[in-house]
Formats: sequence, structure tokens, C-alpha cells
Amino acid sequence: MSPPDPIRRLQASARAAAEHVAPGERAARVVVFDTRGAKVLDMTVPASASVTEDERPAAPMAGWCVTDRGATFDGKAVPVTGRKRDVLRVLVENETATVDDLRAAWGDYKAEESTIRWQIGELKKALKASFPDYPGELIEATGNGYRLLIR
Repeated sequence: MSPPDPIRRLQASARAAAEHVAPGERAARVVVFDTRGAKVLDMTVPASASVTEDERPAAPMAGWCVTDRGATFDGKAVPVTGRKRDVLRVLVENETATVDDLRAAWGDYKAEESTIRWQIGELKKALKASFPDYPGELIEATGNGYRLLIR
């Protein structure tokens, strides 16, 4: 048996990664750059690119994965978009996110605390809809910020 073709494995891995971070989306291209930033590879990902049984990951990534394209928890898609997704990302990246940490979700705009509180409330509703069996609160207020309890 010959070793797997690394190009086909890269294409299959790109397809699997796209499905993981953005369920339902399909990778169309793989672009590889060297350490100087020069493009060394630019190729399409054919619809037939798939991993073989022995190359499939054993289980979905554990915990949170929040990207610009979406959010997953233990491999399950969590339908949060826009600012809620940005706030979730800050909560995932910080054990306890202060109000100043959460302002990063607004970029250059200096969000008021009331705006942050409202967005946290909206995120709580979205998470409760995604995790209806989770006992208790999913996000708790601390003395100086908020903590994501589902990890």
C-alpha cells in the first residue's frame, strides 16, 4: 500500500476544517505561504476531497471554537452571530471578562456598560436556547465583569 498523497490529504483536511469551523460551508481553495509570506501553493479543493476512515478525527474538538464564521461547543453548532458572537469570543478567551475586556467586542467604539449588559442578556438567551438542559445560568455576573460557566 502506498503512502497517502500529501496534496489530497491537505485538500481533505481543508474540507474537514471548513466543516468544523463553519458547518454547512465548503472549502473552495487552499493557499499556503512560506515564512516570508510568498505564496507556494494555491489550489482548489474538489468536492470529492474527503478523508479516509483511518484519517478521520476520533471526536469533534472539545470545548468552544469561536471564529468569524461561527461558534461551536464540543462540535455542536451554536447559532450566535454578529456582536453576540464577538462577546462570546471574549468570554471564551477570558476566565472572567471585565467590562473593559468586553469592550474589545466593539472594536474602536467605546460601548457603554448598559450596552454591554444588554448584549450579555441577549447572549444568555441565545445560549439557553442552544443548551436548554444546562442547569442554572450559563453566564454569571462577577464583581467586575462576567464569567462563562459552560466550558
